[in-house]
Amino acid sequence: ADLEELAQTPVMVVCAGAKSILDLGLTLEYLETHGVPVIGYGTKELPAFYTRKSGFAVDYELDSPAELAAAFHASQGMGLKGGMLVTNPIPEEYS
Repeated sequence: ADLEELAQTPVMVVCAGAKSILDLGLTLEYLETHGVPVIGYGTKELPAFYTRKSGFAVDYELDSPAELAAAFHASQGMGLKGGMLVTNPIPEEYS
């Protein structure tokens, strides 16, 4: 239900990635099918919640809060109905 809501609501969700118990490939496919961009904050790879790497690429990599805000503002300016998912990997020492 949370993925469907993300596809319908104009919101930016920041997370440490999808939980590793989920099918990460299927989760990314669902988001892509529903037009939800997956953005890596300082990473090109989807973090897997407890680890920094999953083997799956994100749609875009952005490296600053200003870039994230501009991307969200642009999506809203284009009238896109859904949100975006920003993945922020946990620090290396906790991975």
